[in-house]
Formats: sequence, C-alpha cells, structure tokens
Amino acid sequence: QRPALSGKRTDADTTACVLQHLDDVRALLEEAMGDKWREALTAGREDAAAFDVAMKASQEDKVSAEQQWQRSAHVQLLRTSSTAREEADVRTLSMLRRIDALARAGRAREHRCSLEWVRRVHRQMLEREMWAGVQ
Repeated sequence: QRPALSGKRTDADTTACVLQHLDDVRALLEEAMGDKWREALTAGREDAAAFDVAMKASQEDKVSAEQQWQRSAHVQLLRTSSTAREEADVRTLSMLRRIDALARAGRAREHRCSLEWVRRVHRQMLEREMWAGVQ
C-alpha cells in the first residue's frame, strides 16, 4: 500500500513510505550522490560512535561523582556518629561519677548515723551503770 502522492502527507506517511522502500531509497541516494552519500554515511557512523563515547564518558563521570558524594556522605556520617558516641560517653561517665558521689555520700551518712547510734548505746550503757551504782 502506497500513501497517496497527492494531497497532504503526514510525517507518519512519509516515514512509512521510506521504511517500506528503504533499500530503494538507499540505492537511489547512492546512485545520485555517489561518494558524498558514502561520506555522509561514514560521517553519520563516526558521529554516532563519538556520541556513544561522549555518552559513556558522561555516564562514567556521573557515576564517579555519585560514588564520591556517597563516600563523602559516609565519612560525614561516621564523623557525626563518632562525635555523638563521644558525647554520649562523656555524659555517661559524668552520670556514673555523680552516682558514685551520691553513693559515697550515702555511705558516709550511714557511717555517721551508725557512729551516732553506737555512741548513744554506749552513753545509755554508761548511764545505766552509773544509776545502777547509785541504787
């Protein structure tokens, strides 16, 4: 089926026609243009190869930049984590020192209380002995 030659042709009609008769179009262009057609094909292939190389390099650059960013972010996270861990260690050590100080103060208070209790007991024993001697 050939699209109508008269009237308006759409881009799709033109593309379909060229694809349907691709070998004929190539032969016609090679015959009409000769070396220029072959040079155009070679230049087109070279352009495509250059584009492929440039695209590959661009993608490699993007991958490299992404990897560098990820390494940088990883280092920053490690630093942040390390700093947070150090701060937590300092706070934990401070809390442990406070607990230890409170425990020592409690033991000292208990010791004073027990000394007072022993003194009271001794005083009461002495008073009993003194009163026992009076009677």
